[in-house]
Amino acid sequence: MTDFTSIISRHEEKKRNLRIKVDETRLLRDKTPQNRTKCIKAAQEYREFTSELDDLVADCLKYGIEHDSNLREFVFAYIECDPYFYRSGYILEKLIQKVKKLNLTHAEKKSIQRLLIRRIETRALRNFRNICRLIPKVETEEFYREVCNRSKSRNPDVKRRAEFAIEYFPIDRRM
Repeated sequence: MTDFTSIISRHEEKKRNLRIKVDETRLLRDKTPQNRTKCIKAAQEYREFTSELDDLVADCLKYGIEHDSNLREFVFAYIECDPYFYRSGYILEKLIQKVKKLNLTHAEKKSIQRLLIRRIETRALRNFRNICRLIPKVETEEFYREVCNRSKSRNPDVKRRAEFAIEYFPIDRRM
C-alpha cells in the first residue's frame, strides 16, 4: 500500500521551500549579478519542480479513478490532506470532478465531510463552491447538524461559509 499522505506532504513542503527561495532571492536580485543568477536559478527550479504527486494527478485525469483503487485511494488522501501550495486548489477542483461520478463508500463520504467542515472553519478559497456541490452525495442528518451549528458561530466568516454550504443541502433537509 502506497503512503500517499507522505507523497502529498513532501510535495507540499518542497513546493513551499522552493517558493520561499524564490521570494528571498528576488529581494536581492538587483544588488549584484550573482544575486540575479541565483534568482533566475531559484525561479527555474520552482517552475521545473515535479514529483510523484504530479504523475498521480495526471493519471487520475487521464484514466479516471472509477476502476483504479490505487488512484481512488490517492484522491481521497489528497482530499484528506487538503494541501496548500501553488495550484493545489486547481488540482483539488479537477479531482472533485472525478469524485462526482463515484458511488462513495462511508469512509469516502466522511473524508469529504471533514474537508467541508475544515473549509467552513478555516478558509473557503475559490474552490469552496465546487466542494459544496458534493454535499448532496455526502449529506447525513449528523453532517447537516454540524454545518447548522457552525451557521450560528460568532465568527462572521465561519457563519457566512456555513450558511453558504447549507444552501447545497436538499431542500427537504433545510425545512
